[in-house]
Amino acid sequence: MNREERLLRELVFCICAAQTSPFKADNASQTIENIWKKKGSVEVNEVCQILKDFGVRFHNHKALYIVEALRCVGTIQNILSNGMNPLEEREIIARKVKGLGMKGSSHFLRNLGRTGLAIIDRHVLRFCRIVKLIPREMSLARRTYLWIEERLKNFCATNGLNIDVLDGVIFLYSAGYFLK
Repeated sequence: MNREERLLRELVFCICAAQTSPFKADNASQTIENIWKKKGSVEVNEVCQILKDFGVRFHNHKALYIVEALRCVGTIQNILSNGMNPLEEREIIARKVKGLGMKGSSHFLRNLGRTGLAIIDRHVLRFCRIVKLIPREMSLARRTYLWIEERLKNFCATNGLNIDVLDGVIFLYSAGYFLK
């Protein structure tokens, strides 16, 4: 798989994965990637049907986000090749790619090998409450996401842990599996 194909697959996967099984998201993203390779484009209605067939939640909205994101692959490649640090890349991608947000952008970049980004999902939030990093259940608006991420990084530094591994271990422990 070349660099552009990997970027495309991870982009589609991370849009699909929000509130959906990673296995369903992975199967859907592979199918969409195969169509993209054959035709060089995908239509919203065919993406919507693929997402629906694979059981991806919110398939109507995600189909729109995916088609729009695929039109921006060149822009995303430029962002990733500009020599910015992963935090800067995430800020831009979270703003430019609908359907990713902070968590999805972190996930996307980590899957492409970037480091130093936390993927904060409900499992990680629960962990943060248990170890008293956050006082209560919190929404993940941008500012709150960054605040929690900083607290997680400090927790990792204090305890000799790696932020790039911690959230995956938490997810594995909580969900019982880990795909990517």
